[in-house]
Amino acid sequence: MNILEFRMKILVNGYNLRQSAAGIATFAINAVNALSFHADLHFDIVVGPAISSDILSRIRRCENIQIHIIGSKKSSVWFFVDLPKYIRKSKFDLLWNPSPILPFGVSRKIKKLVTVHDFVSREFRDTMTLSGRLVTRFCERKIIDTADYLWCNSEYTKRKLNDYHPKRKCKEILVGGAPNSEIRKSIVGPDDSKKFLAHLGISKKYLLFVGSLEPRKNLKFLLEVFKEFHKTHNMQLVIVGARKWGTTHIADVLNKEGFPKEDVIFTPFVVDADLCKLYTFSECYVSTALNEGFGMPQAEAMKCESPVVAAHNSAMIEVVEGAGVTVKGWDISCWCDSIEYAMSHSKEIVEKQKQRIRKYSWDLISDSIYKIITG
Repeated sequence: MNILEFRMKILVNGYNLRQSAAGIATFAINAVNALSFHADLHFDIVVGPAISSDILSRIRRCENIQIHIIGSKKSSVWFFVDLPKYIRKSKFDLLWNPSPILPFGVSRKIKKLVTVHDFVSREFRDTMTLSGRLVTRFCERKIIDTADYLWCNSEYTKRKLNDYHPKRKCKEILVGGAPNSEIRKSIVGPDDSKKFLAHLGISKKYLLFVGSLEPRKNLKFLLEVFKEFHKTHNMQLVIVGARKWGTTHIADVLNKEGFPKEDVIFTPFVVDADLCKLYTFSECYVSTALNEGFGMPQAEAMKCESPVVAAHNSAMIEVVEGAGVTVKGWDISCWCDSIEYAMSHSKEIVEKQKQRIRKYSWDLISDSIYKIITG
């Protein structure tokens, strides 16, 4: 098919596609890959030279996806200078922003699809970097209010959007989010699994957490839960993706007298194949987060058949409740009991989770998006 024959040409704002395929970057890659199976859509993904080889390798190779690497390696220069310049000179039918940020100087006449993942910028503003606060303050509200199409990753985020933006231009909001299509239960022999875990320092049965160390993940509380749980369970706690934990006061918890520090394993970012193994071999996935716009690690754990225990709040309620276990409040003994229950009823919980996770499908989401933007 010649590019002139495509029904719609979509320019993708690749600001979030910079370092590692996690969070919004993973969401954007999965969305483009799924939508590209609609052969009459053409995607021009514009990114900076700082894009990682990991991200590039995950984008589907097909004739209706083109990647354009432009501008400065400095993200601020790329966002405020290079991106608007590129948008002004390009010809396309729709500008898709995988997160609600867009620089100044972009014409209001351009049709825009905007994806909203959460409202951390409103509700957990103090946890953001200074640059992040500035970008969202001056860019986020305007782009949501003027977007032609809005896409939220969960019903929870949709409700928040309705609360914060009642006078927006777009009244209908599409809802859809799903785990990475490459995330699935890992089938590995016992010898290979033992060798893999030993490489990471994991020598016992373990609880798992995946995510950053930002305060809303409530990792200090998870450590307090583990301290109590460890008194009756000789297990480890594996924390994936955490960095610079010595600057977050988490070290204060770890270094308290009596804390089982030797059984807490911090790993860096891991590739999807290894992440699947960590989910699959875990006894239980535990999230004590204060807020999640969707709860992607929880959904990934469910897909890999690890029983999930999560806080009863935000989008974790719609993703986990009734399949995994949700915990109301912050009583440590209640959390310990819930983890114990999930481990002892893992077969029953995993079966429920397998049924739940089927509703989170990129095929279904891409069909819905396609109908809206081409209708």
